[in-house]
Order: sequence, then structure tokens, then C-alpha cells
Amino acid sequence: MNPTNDEKWFRHLRFGAVMTMIVLAVAACTSQENPSGGEPDVSQEKDATNTADSSTTPDADVDLGPHPDLVEFSSEEVGFIIGPQVTLGTSLWPFFDENMAAKAKEHRDAAVAAMTGTDGDAALNSTYYDLALSLYALHARSSDPVHLEYARDVAAAWWESMPARVSWDKDNAFGISPRNASVGGLVLYAMEGGGTEERTFDTWENTTVDYNLWGWLTDYARNHYFIWIERALDYPNLWFGVRDGAYTLLLMAHLAEVHPDEAVRAEFREKSLKAARDYYARLQHDDGGWYWDIDDEMGPVTAQPFMIGMLMEAMTAVHQLTADEAVGQAIVKAADWLWEKAYEQQETTNLAGVHWRAMKYFVFNDGRVYTRESAFEYGMEDGAIRDARQLNSTSVHTFGYAFLITGDVKYRERGDDIFSASYGKGRGPGSDAYWGLADFRTKEFNQSYRSGGRYLAWRLSHP
Repeated sequence: MNPTNDEKWFRHLRFGAVMTMIVLAVAACTSQENPSGGEPDVSQEKDATNTADSSTTPDADVDLGPHPDLVEFSSEEVGFIIGPQVTLGTSLWPFFDENMAAKAKEHRDAAVAAMTGTDGDAALNSTYYDLALSLYALHARSSDPVHLEYARDVAAAWWESMPARVSWDKDNAFGISPRNASVGGLVLYAMEGGGTEERTFDTWENTTVDYNLWGWLTDYARNHYFIWIERALDYPNLWFGVRDGAYTLLLMAHLAEVHPDEAVRAEFREKSLKAARDYYARLQHDDGGWYWDIDDEMGPVTAQPFMIGMLMEAMTAVHQLTADEAVGQAIVKAADWLWEKAYEQQETTNLAGVHWRAMKYFVFNDGRVYTRESAFEYGMEDGAIRDARQLNSTSVHTFGYAFLITGDVKYRERGDDIFSASYGKGRGPGSDAYWGLADFRTKEFNQSYRSGGRYLAWRLSHP
């Protein structure tokens, strides 16, 4: 597809290998708006009435059926990358939609300027967590051709500058870490026909090699699969945590679905399943978390929930590709862990009626407890709340997918609590006066919109 073609090129995304249409009904929202900043009236905190068995085998053969709020994709492959979305303006939490559209041009302009400039750190920060992917998601939701141009502008500038991004390592054409590479938007750009022009990169042999975008993405995935996953497949513990491996796994799953070469698709389907099932699912702890060694003297006892949310984005993509039961079970167990071990709901110690409703930064499995207390920060009584709630942004999609594949309403109830805490800003069911940082820097914008919109679609998957 030519990237100058402005026709709507999105249609509905399939889930799993066998497609089963289900009739949807939007769940009734029993929570009330609470713009005062006090304790919201949310039923999510009362799970005792839920009789569903959380250990139910996940069903990968479930599909989102027709619904007036869902985006219709013109390509299953494009939908696979972006994830299911609801049309702009239909979210129960208006701030999420309004901010997504309002901030797009600002972030696009800053990113293109940084990528064409000489400050390497500014260029990396301008697209951290993948601005192009977030803008492609915006266009899917809005159908506004201006938003599509924003996404293309960022992706084109990012690809054009990629040799400079890896230049810190003169002998490595892939010397940008997966967390910094922002490749989801590049995959979409390549699918449109972008990136056919070759770029010159240095290699390990101190020579140069020319890559077009598809070629570079393919070899980049192979290179980082070896670094972060393949050589650790038999390890008893995680190799350097989950973050860079998660980004690598997500790219491999994307290539397994959309690469134009059938042999490459088959290669990455096999590799992504092996990584998700034989490495990540194998190393998941009984409590549903993953723990790794941050301090060499402590051992593998520390988890970071926002990184596990990134891993769940990748595991979900693999589950959609393969319908593997072990991968599906790992996602559901992780959703339980995120709620039970990572999500803090207690009242702040300095503000009566105001609850944290935020993922922890660290979770330990050695008896240490990380608990927030006073919200005083930055000279304000409630200054720490928005920082804390931003940590929800990379994991809320997990609850939507767990709801999709299990039908257990507790995952929607829990997801609604987390989503309203992150994007409520006094409006929408379960909201209080607070929210996260989606309206702050590009980094937080991308954290919020690269996957957050999927929750809004997946929460519609069962009556």
C-alpha cells in the first residue's frame, strides 16, 4: 500500500486461530462519578460476589463481534499490530479520547524536529514507547487523514534517522536497545509501503550494509532474539529482567503475522511461541509474577509491574497467533498478580478519602513490602498521586484480554477501576478527581496510548 493513499486501511482484528463470532452487549456501569477527589463508589473492590473460576482455561477462539463502537479495520494484519479499538469519542472516560487527539500534533512536531536534529537523547525520548504506533492508533480511532499523516511523518523520520540512532556502537547495525527502538510504528509504516529506500549501517565486521525497512526489522529481531531470549531459553531465571525481551518478543510476533515473506512469518511464529511458552511462561512464579535480579546480592526477588505489563502485550500477541494454552494461562495468572500483588488501593495517609489506585514500582517476593503512604510531593499535598497512577498505563490492557479469553467479569471490574483511576479526571464511572500523566510528556503519552485503547475494546467482549 502506498503511504500517500489516505483511504481508511483498517478493519476488524481477529483473535486466535479459529474465529468465533459472539454477540456483544455493553456492560452496565454501576459506579458513579465522583469529581471531589474522594473515595469513588466502585464495585470493583468487591470481588467476593464473583463466582467465576479464575483458573478457567483461556479460550483463544473468542472473537470480538460487531459492535457500533468498534473500529472496522480494512486489514487484519494492521489490526493485529494496533489492537482492537473503539472509535474516538465513545470511551466511557472522555479525557482519554480528548487528550489523545489534543496532544497529537504537539508530540508529532517535537519528535520530527528531534529526529532530524543532532541531539541523540532528544531523538530517543521523542518517541520512547513508540509515538508512531500511538499515532497510528489515533488514526484508526478517528479516521482523520491528518492523524495518519502525523503517524507517517514520525515513522518516516524515525527510520531515516535510524543509522544515527545506532551510531553509538560503530560496529553494530542493531545497536539500539529494544526498549528504545520503537519498532511497532515502523512495522505499520513498512506495511504501507514505506521504508523501501535503503539506509547504510555499520556492521560487526567494520564494513557497511544497506537495509530497507523490512530487511532491517527482520535482522534486528533475529539479533535481539539471540541476545535477550534464545541464549537464555534453558536458564533457571530471567536474563536481565523482562523489558527488552518483551519488546523483542512483541516484534517477533508482529513479524510472524505481517511479514511479506511466508518463510520469515513461519520462522518468527516458531521463535515467538518458543520464547513465550518455553521461556516466559516456564519462568512465571506460582503467584503469577516474574522476578529477577536487580541487585546481584539479592537474587531474583524483584518485579516491576510496568515492565510485566509490557511483557503481557507481547504474550497477548503470541496467544492471538498460536492459541497456546500455556501462554493464555500465563496471561490470566499475570492479571491476577497485577491486581493482588501490585495494585495499591489503600487510602493515602495525608488525604482522607483519597486512595492510591496505582501499580507499585517494585514488588518483592522475599518478604519486603513496598507500600505508599503520604501523597505529599512537589510541595503539594496530592503531588505524588499522578506520578503513581501513570504506572498503570502499560498493564491495564492485560485485564481486558483476560476478560476476553475467560469471560470472567472480575477482570472487567478490575480493569475499569484501573482505567478510571488513570484516565478519569473527574469524569466517567469510578473516577475521582485524579488521573495519570497522559497529558504530560511524549513518553507518558505513548505509555498510555500504545496499548491503553485495547482495553476499551476488549471490555466489550462479553455482556
